[in-house]
Amino acid sequence: MDDGSQEQRGGERQLFLPLSGGGGQIELPLRPPVPAPISVRAPERRAFRVLKGEGKRRDERLKERGDVVRLLTAAAADLLLRRITPARAHELEVRVERVMGLFDRIGQLGGTDKKGPEGAEARALKERLERELRSLDALWRESDARRR
Repeated sequence: MDDGSQEQRGGERQLFLPLSGGGGQIELPLRPPVPAPISVRAPERRAFRVLKGEGKRRDERLKERGDVVRLLTAAAADLLLRRITPARAHELEVRVERVMGLFDRIGQLGGTDKKGPEGAEARALKERLERELRSLDALWRESDARRR
């Protein structure tokens, strides 16, 4: 049985494959692949971009959820790079969980602007949250000082 033959026709190569059962053959043109057209070139990028910070240091105190998440992310990176011990990372994680729980509770109560017992509870939680944030910030700065 013939496995197939190739033939040149009109500048194109053709592949002929016989069909089983003697029912003829399939003719397939063999063309080189056509490269996809390039639509748009990406603009050249500079390696670095200078941000104007006016020489002022960013306020890095912990005030909101995003700051606490940033701290936890930095602690995870420091743990992976072995800049802090697993025990220190665990302590930071425990305190972050506590702080995030306080943020959640204050949010569930509707914030500290409410009047009545819910407002009083939210204000008390806000004070506790501020103490926890200061404590977490102190622990982080102590870890930061040890790394340097």
